[in-house]
Amino acid sequence: MNDKEKITVAVFCVAIMLTVSVGAIINSVQDPVAVANASPSIANVNAAIEFSATGSSTGADSYEWLFRDNTDPVSGFTFTHSFTMEGIYEVGLLVKIGGKTALGLVKVTIRNYYPEARAVHDSIACEDEVKTFDASTSTDQNGGMTSPAIIGNSGTVR
Repeated sequence: MNDKEKITVAVFCVAIMLTVSVGAIINSVQDPVAVANASPSIANVNAAIEFSATGSSTGADSYEWLFRDNTDPVSGFTFTHSFTMEGIYEVGLLVKIGGKTALGLVKVTIRNYYPEARAVHDSIACEDEVKTFDASTSTDQNGGMTSPAIIGNSGTVR
């Protein structure tokens, strides 16, 4: 093989190596991984739940959360959200890298505890007798209870 043929072969080999290397770089965009986490996964209505993409691909182009409760999607690696209605929600996390998308799901259970009304009185009532009730020991785990219209926190019922 003469020097001209050696140079031609060498240039050809370098061109193939560059083509293979560039092709590997272009195709090196890895498939994204989406792992959706919720803490806690069981909560009361209006309680704050922390959602996290921990375990998902790092450095993604975007992390988008879909809560499926008629609220708009939000972006971020972590996000705090609360649900206003009881039910089981399957929250979605979309992780996007270089035009590829992965979906991760996490279920959260939202409970609605109804208030527990306790009306305490000091004795048995007789007909036409006015009695005072104390409702101060009533509870509402959701924090939204207001005094009843007929019986106040220390009201009278006729």
